[in-house]
Amino acid sequence: LALTSLFLLFTSCFVSALKDECSSWTYYTLDSAHRNIEMAEESTPCLNNFDGVPIDWWCTDTSGYHNTSPDWNMAGIWGDEPSWFRVMPPAGTQLISKAPGEKKCGTMAAGWVDGAHPEVEGERVDRVVYFDFDNNSKYNQAPVKITHCGDYFVYFLEEAPEWDLGYCTSY
Repeated sequence: LALTSLFLLFTSCFVSALKDECSSWTYYTLDSAHRNIEMAEESTPCLNNFDGVPIDWWCTDTSGYHNTSPDWNMAGIWGDEPSWFRVMPPAGTQLISKAPGEKKCGTMAAGWVDGAHPEVEGERVDRVVYFDFDNNSKYNQAPVKITHCGDYFVYFLEEAPEWDLGYCTSY
């Protein structure tokens, strides 16, 4: 009985260490391959909404609900902006932490996290995402909260400050 009580105490402490945002009910997913820094620019067949002509550097997530990406029209399905997001394959598993250069990750100005991701499960950190454009790795910025959820991270992302800025990912 004592061993069972100890096990229940341990598991309840372990489970309670995870934040609410780690529940799959509370986050959207960023899962489009064009977001991944390793994706070749010419392999992102995104279409211009005006004339249907492919443009390789400008895309948004279109899987799942329409326009749930945080890049430039992040109303979310319930109008709950900003929101929590999880990066999932084929996009990768996390936002990048190094300036990628412009016209990468399916956007004109790719966003990257300045600072380390949290290392301890349940830990949350505040960081800044900078957007790399016009030979300026810190051209524009947006705040981000990052939570370590065990096997993955979730990000509290605001809508990008301009329409041609997007969040960049990797494995």
